[in-house]
Amino acid sequence: MNLNTNFLFLFILNMIFTATTALCDTYPFITTGYFHGGDSFKEFTTNKNDQLRFGQGLQFTFGAITQISNTLPHQFELQYGVGYFHQDQGSEENLNHISWSRVPIEIIYYYKNTQNNFRLGWGPIYHMNNVVNSSPQIFSQPETFKSSLGLLIALDFISVFVPTPQLQQTEILIGLKYQIINYESKSNQNIYNANALGLSITVIP
Repeated sequence: MNLNTNFLFLFILNMIFTATTALCDTYPFITTGYFHGGDSFKEFTTNKNDQLRFGQGLQFTFGAITQISNTLPHQFELQYGVGYFHQDQGSEENLNHISWSRVPIEIIYYYKNTQNNFRLGWGPIYHMNNVVNSSPQIFSQPETFKSSLGLLIALDFISVFVPTPQLQQTEILIGLKYQIINYESKSNQNIYNANALGLSITVIP
């Protein structure tokens, strides 16, 4: 997927945001989570000491949630956001540093049960700007991967927090996520599995 595809995906995300915010209640969210899984970097770098995996990393995501249906106790909502996904290992001093970063975009459709305090969601994810930076002894220049389309399945457990009676309630969600995605190297055209399981915390003010 090339640069034009990246812009197209961002344009579609913007159109969804514009249309849904005009018609439905919308509120912001921020999520942090950690994923682990996928093929080992040993298959890519030929360095037998590499512990990184292609699905591994700490992720930060921010965006908006639009309430599609607010009937109780069964609700439906659309969550869309942009984030940053990163993990590294080693150090420059030891000449074995590797940094693996990407920019994820997500559009997740959720069923929310307000009686049992959980929500279940699924939807497309799109990872772009997928780059490996490393010490010169591993790669002489940054290694890049094509933008990739995948699927995210998520289960969140909801807790409501009210700081003071004067403030609006805040929802804190503890979640399990599973991403299904592959990355194709631009240098050798090999495809690497990045399926991974993650734990997350989402705050909805």
